Amino acid sequence: MIRPAEKVRFAALASLALLSACASNQKSIAPVTDISARDCAASFDLSKAAALAFDGKKESTQSIDINETTPCVKGAAGSAVYVAYSLPASPAPYVIGVSSIAAGPTMFAPHVMMLGSDGAVKREFSGSAIEFRGDGLSVIFRNHADETYLVVASDPAVAGKTNSRIVEATQVYTGSTGFATYQIHTGTDMNQDYMLAHNGRVAITLTPIEKP
Repeated sequence: MIRPAEKVRFAALASLALLSACASNQKSIAPVTDISARDCAASFDLSKAAALAFDGKKESTQSIDINETTPCVKGAAGSAVYVAYSLPASPAPYVIGVSSIAAGPTMFAPHVMMLGSDGAVKREFSGSAIEFRGDGLSVIFRNHADETYLVVASDPAVAGKTNSRIVEATQVYTGSTGFATYQIHTGTDMNQDYMLAHNGRVAITLTPIEKP
């Protein structure tokens, strides 16, 4: 038997995969792999954190293009661009999904952080914790009551590296003999290379968890 929380996780996975598939046909973005020349702040500016829209009853998705106008911050591993969001004050638990969506050859290199009201990092996800789903890199997790902000930053440790993914394409041809119709299914596999970068497209999805 599938528990409600597992149903929500499956739904969130499907939503992120659908977002990636829909965005794969959008305009390409040239990758930015070096931002060392930018004058970056010493810390995140959480005073300008945008509120994530969520009523606690239905799924909501917000997306953003991260580019040269996105603020940046200096860190021990190097400079990184970032977007900050304030989490909804929902009494009911929910699932957070963050997806880096392929834009042609470019894929934002995500480093996802959950911060407390004082700006301290409570949890973070990067590297192997962020997996390929559909045509994008994503991570899915439940909210915690002591977390106030979501920060999605670029990961300078991997920016500039190439990530390869085998993409499957299927085609269905329908024909007729005059007495009956038939279908022929064919498929192809091809290797798609993505450049992990400090720019790209990111989608954030909040999904309510059903009560048991």
